[in-house]
Amino acid sequence: MSDDSVAIFLSRTHWQRWVIWGLFIFLVYELRDFFFVAFVTFLLCYIVRTIVTALTKRLSPNHEKVWLDRLLTLGTFAVIACFIAGAVLWIGPQIIQQSRALLVRQQFSSPQNALEGILNRTVGSVLMWQEYGGPQDERYQAALKKYRDDGRQGEGYYSQFSALHAHLKSGFQAEYEESERRRIEQLVRTEKSESEEFDKWFLQVKAPELFEQHRQKYLDDWGIDSHSELPDDDQTVDESDSDLTTADEKESGSLDQTIRHRILDDVESDPIVLADLRKEWEQAIADSRWRAFLHTSEYQEAFEAYYKQQREENPDAIPFSYETYMKLKAAYPKGKDAFAQALPEQPETDSHETAVETREDFELAMQRDLAQEWWSQAPMAASIRQHAKEDLPKLIESFGETLKSLLHKLLEVPAQLVTALLLSMFICFDMLHLKESLASLKQTRVKHFYNEIVPGLIVFSRLIGRSFSAQALIAVFNTLLSFLLLWMLGIGNELLLCTFVFLGSFIPVLGVLLSGIPIVLQAILQPDGSLELAVQVVIGILVIHLIEASFLSPKIVGKVLHLHPVAVLVILAIGEHFFGLWGLLLGVPVAVYLMRVVILNEPIPGIYDPKIRAGEASPST
Repeated sequence: MSDDSVAIFLSRTHWQRWVIWGLFIFLVYELRDFFFVAFVTFLLCYIVRTIVTALTKRLSPNHEKVWLDRLLTLGTFAVIACFIAGAVLWIGPQIIQQSRALLVRQQFSSPQNALEGILNRTVGSVLMWQEYGGPQDERYQAALKKYRDDGRQGEGYYSQFSALHAHLKSGFQAEYEESERRRIEQLVRTEKSESEEFDKWFLQVKAPELFEQHRQKYLDDWGIDSHSELPDDDQTVDESDSDLTTADEKESGSLDQTIRHRILDDVESDPIVLADLRKEWEQAIADSRWRAFLHTSEYQEAFEAYYKQQREENPDAIPFSYETYMKLKAAYPKGKDAFAQALPEQPETDSHETAVETREDFELAMQRDLAQEWWSQAPMAASIRQHAKEDLPKLIESFGETLKSLLHKLLEVPAQLVTALLLSMFICFDMLHLKESLASLKQTRVKHFYNEIVPGLIVFSRLIGRSFSAQALIAVFNTLLSFLLLWMLGIGNELLLCTFVFLGSFIPVLGVLLSGIPIVLQAILQPDGSLELAVQVVIGILVIHLIEASFLSPKIVGKVLHLHPVAVLVILAIGEHFFGLWGLLLGVPVAVYLMRVVILNEPIPGIYDPKIRAGEASPST
């Protein structure tokens, strides 16, 4: 730093510096709800200004031309906007659909079933190999023959059928049922609402419910003693009056028609309450029509087409024909024996396909038996059981809530991206004038604030911009290779999982683990999942990140964010504790800035040089 900068720094009293930085931190804290938009705006400005500055130096190296700067800015934003729109329209709906399918599958699966599935395909798979070897092993052949002689055929498929049903049901609901239900709801809303039909529904269904909820209020308003015996009628509801009548509605309690009409009059006097009730009525009609639609041939044909498509794409995960699946679905609630009887009869001479199905059924059953035996007898299992009993339901619930929250945030991302895009475009479009206006603050009454805050922010913004630009390239590389890996191995929900990979790539060291966990779980728990498939996934992920760490990161990141892995983990732990997700994303750049600029005052190549006055460097954004 120059002598003038040092003099300014030394002449400023400690309380002035505390006040300046206190006001700045307070301002940042007050704007925390807009931090995502502000951060994306900053990154867009940094990227656009980097591109525009490079192009301007080539086209007009000696003079700054406002019209050229603005023209290049608009062109760059047009390209970025088209890229973002294309990504959102092409990938966004598929990610949302896969997220919804995962949420629906969670509703069909209990924590106990999830734990059993993991144990069967990990511990059970290892014990199966130790106990019986492979299909050519004599122990395997003897156990398979005993399995068939004991009449246990179908036990393996029976133990996995609930997982298969949850997989199919969740995928079909996300792909077809939700869109069809929205179509029915939209059709109901566009139909002409008949007041008489609403009144009939209200008198039959809603009036008794409202009376029970607000009984004392109604009695006080009508001047009736709560101990008085209310008139009552024994009339029953005519099922032909409405398609909404159910057994629960018939049991909602008879109530004198006069009282019902008085409740209706009270509701009609309040337009807001009336509007809410009409929406509830429309939703009730939609629910009734949806329940009826589930029994139509159109719905059955749609599910059959979906089932056959899924089986054609992944026959290993779905071993049954559609007709067999429907028989097994009907027999499953009746128990193992009924399920086994619903399976197709094995021919006397086994074909290759029949032999494969028999071995698969046998292996599933043996993995379950061995895993249950280990779970009930092994000392290690006792400890795991205790922790699982206490923590697993909470973890499953927490995971579900986190996934729902993430899905809701993903739905908000397009609007926030548009806001950030517009803000950054306005800023970059007039960047040359904004820089002049910002520099003029040095001659105003806020010059002390400017001299204290701006130079540090310029260096810090360059560091953040450079680091995130480098991490973005690495994230794209990791995501593309991960998608190729998942596609080759047949891992489901590949777009959703690759989204985790992309986001995790911005978190040094820890991001690899965080993004790898859901991929491994998917490889184990999907219908054709196994421990072998999970091991293949782990090896593939390690190879990808070995390539990144050995070749890509040194070339792109260089020594800008070079820290020891242990130091990175400590920084991430502290950052996550105090600042959550933003602590994971920004913890390392902030730590690098504090150590190399504030404490050590050593240069960062291309970003900061202590010999040059920081305040004279123009910001990249």
